[in-house]
Amino acid sequence: MKRVLSHLLCIALVLLCSALMPIMLFFSNVGAVKFYEIAIFIGIYSFIGLAAFAILRLLMKSEHKAAISTGIFILTFQNAGRLAKIIQYKIVLAIFILVIGVLVFAVWKFLKDEIAKVFVPVLSAVLSMLLIMNTILSMGKIISLANVNSEIQSDIDKQYEYIKSFKTESETPKELPNIYFIIPDEYAGFNTLEKFYDYDNSEFKAFLEDNKFDISYSSTNYMNQTFECLSNVFNLEVSEKNSYANTSERYCQSKVQRSLIFKLAEDCGYTVNVAQTNDLVNYESKTEIYGDKWSKTGDNESIIDLLAAPSMLAPFTDRIRAVLNGVSVDYFVGQKQEVKLKPQFAPLEYFAESENVGKKNSFNLCYTNIPHVPFIFDQDGNSLEDQSHRNDWGDKSYYLGQLKYCTTLIEDAVENIIENDPDSIIILMSDHGARDHSSEIPNAQWMSKMTPKDTANILCAVYYKGEEFIDIEGMCGSNVLISIINKAWGYSIPLIEQSDDMYYKTP
Repeated sequence: MKRVLSHLLCIALVLLCSALMPIMLFFSNVGAVKFYEIAIFIGIYSFIGLAAFAILRLLMKSEHKAAISTGIFILTFQNAGRLAKIIQYKIVLAIFILVIGVLVFAVWKFLKDEIAKVFVPVLSAVLSMLLIMNTILSMGKIISLANVNSEIQSDIDKQYEYIKSFKTESETPKELPNIYFIIPDEYAGFNTLEKFYDYDNSEFKAFLEDNKFDISYSSTNYMNQTFECLSNVFNLEVSEKNSYANTSERYCQSKVQRSLIFKLAEDCGYTVNVAQTNDLVNYESKTEIYGDKWSKTGDNESIIDLLAAPSMLAPFTDRIRAVLNGVSVDYFVGQKQEVKLKPQFAPLEYFAESENVGKKNSFNLCYTNIPHVPFIFDQDGNSLEDQSHRNDWGDKSYYLGQLKYCTTLIEDAVENIIENDPDSIIILMSDHGARDHSSEIPNAQWMSKMTPKDTANILCAVYYKGEEFIDIEGMCGSNVLISIINKAWGYSIPLIEQSDDMYYKTP
């Protein structure tokens, strides 16, 4: 029994050393990181640690010395890759092997078995206490997060009960028009484009009018961030809580993911069909999601980067990212930038295919991360040769070029929907307009003249089964959706009273 306990303590030390860095990262990012992501890296490092332990045990003929040596190895392994940002990885690898070799040799040659047998349980106890203490210290964050999640669900449930109280028909209408909700991120409204970008988007306006869209030129969603805007729109409200200044990005993001609009659609008998650029809502995307789907910290750093890049796995970070995101290695490694970014446009391209529209009782969400940065395509969809302008808001041509290309893709999707599903409803609405970047981009001072109302000015148009809808001029996105739900689903929800006082306030 004593021998078994001694053996288990050696393995425990190896596992504790392997798990230490991932778990400490989790504690420092509670709420932003999913534990299963941390668990995967704990598994990777534990596999490496146990393999090293088995080899060293054979070489040293002492499992206690092997456990201590493995602990030193795995902790060094998890952090030595930081040098790869300064010097070549081959040199880092040589230094790592040399240092580990010297340390392991020193443990094997000079550390007595009696001392090693004492060190193993002591070190295991110290590391266990360290993790327990950090767990206790993080309980406040964990409880706070649970309270926020509960608060979000409570807010959504209250809004759901409020909305359901305005159902005027005993049964949902038998004829449910398919709905296509198209959201191009940061697509500025007609007024802002003309006033600040010297661009008359009249050709697109004519296209929408020819296809019997009702257009609003002065609509806004009041906020200037995606999750702020959509937490309002998707929940049919304009709430002070849906603001980073009053709650947090995490609150708004979680509220978007659980949005009321989809629950109402499913209540009516719709099947929700989503093609999205990013992991915006809690539905599987019909198209490949752009970029890294894993969690990011508050500083927008990928968990994969934080766990793999500092280690000796650093050169393989992109390959690990590809495997863990379930995409081809070529998606992150070896492809040109414009190929990597194609999934940003894929949602619009998806609805431009005839086989993807016209499915009975379908509520379709199309979210695309254009014309939002990075700017890498011109108005014809060709990759820009000079990639140094990816965030160049100072030169208006880069934003306008990507906006024009986005417009072409929107037109393709709209034409396909109307041709194959003419009795549908199409909601064309950006989350927010082109924001003021004058404080962060050196040559974009001209943007400082934009007011919150200018930057919140959105693209807003509605196609209602080819019929005349209502006058939506000036309506915020929430009121546009309320108007559609009232007419199409048999509700009588009162419109939200709008005011200039509702525009976002900076913290």
